[in-house]
Amino acid sequence: MTVLGIVLIIYGVFCIAIGLFKPGMLWKIVKVKLGKNKSDKFTQNFVYIWGLIAVIAGIIILL
Repeated sequence: MTVLGIVLIIYGVFCIAIGLFKPGMLWKIVKVKLGKNKSDKFTQNFVYIWGLIAVIAGIIILL
């Protein structure tokens, strides 16, 4: 379970970093998966929330 918690935390931080920095190709992949009609702000908020959920779940698993 420890490994799963650590992986979730790393994944969550990675998602938050994508939302913050919007690196070219990764951002395009995220936008395509969510739908091209969504605005950048919606996509950014979605990625933040997804990352926070992963980090919180990882911390809960580690405890």
